[in-house]
This record gives sequence, C-alpha cells and structure tokens, in this order.
Amino acid sequence: MTKKQLKEFKKYFEDYLKKLDLGYFDVFYYESNLNSVCQLNINTESKIIDVYYDPNITQKRKHMLNTVSTKYLAKHEAIHVLLADFKNMAKSRFINEDQIDSEEEKLVQILAKNLK
Repeated sequence: MTKKQLKEFKKYFEDYLKKLDLGYFDVFYYESNLNSVCQLNINTESKIIDVYYDPNITQKRKHMLNTVSTKYLAKHEAIHVLLADFKNMAKSRFINEDQIDSEEEKLVQILAKNLK
C-alpha cells in the first residue's frame, strides 16, 4: 500500500467505523510483510484494532489494490470489525441463546440505520 493509499484507507476505515457505531475502537497502523494488502487484529475486549499493511507491494498485490478501491477495502475491513464480537461468540462453547440474540439485534440495528 503506498503512502497515498494508506492515507485514503485510514480516512475511509475510520469513517466507516464511526458509521457502524464502532468509533470507540482505538486503531493503530503497522508496516508488515503480508500475503495480502492489509490484515486486522481485532481485540474486542480492549477495543483495539491493529491494522497491518504492506508498504512493499508486489505486482500481484498492486493489481489487487487497483482492482479493489481503498474505499471498498476500508468498508470491507470495517465490516470485519462489526462482526468480530459475533464471530468470537460463535467460537465459544459457552454461549447461550440470549447472547446470540442480543448480538444479532445489535447487528440488525446498526445495519438498518446505515443501509440506504
């Protein structure tokens, strides 16, 4: 991801987090060698998102980022944050139906508010 693309990604990503009522997360950005354009580490308990991005884009990754706009990539990653609690619950063996229903309702309310 170039510096320009990273700047665009940050703006869109943080805007989408706010639109999805997730603006309370602290977001940190780190350079890393990846097999993808970017990768998130989401800690839902401490409300921290670590965004890893690769500043050394190979031809393959450059094509990926040109095909998928930074705006779309930011939206895609923000939706992963939205679903993170639900995903964590789904992985837990000790979850009850009320917790699933509550998380589902939270997602429905956020999506209903934001989908046009």
